[in-house]
Amino acid sequence: MKVIFWWCYRSSAPYFLYAALSHMHVPLAHAPQYDNVTGRGVYTDTLQELDGIVESILTAVKQTNNNTLFWFTS
Repeated sequence: MKVIFWWCYRSSAPYFLYAALSHMHVPLAHAPQYDNVTGRGVYTDTLQELDGIVESILTAVKQTNNNTLFWFTS
C-alpha cells in the first residue's frame, strides 16, 4: 500500500490505479490488527479490512486533487 500512496502524492496528473483486492471473494485471511474487530467471524473482519483499505486509497486520491476517477467494483 505504501507504493500506492507514494504514487498518489507524487503524481500531478490523473492516473490509473488498479488494486486487485480479493477480500469479497476469498476472505481467508486479514492483517492481525483486524482479528475479531467485528465479533462476527473471519469474513466480516476481512470485509472490515477491505473497508479500511478503500478508505485509505480514497483519502490519498482526494488529497491529490487532480480530478482522478475512482471506480470500485467487485
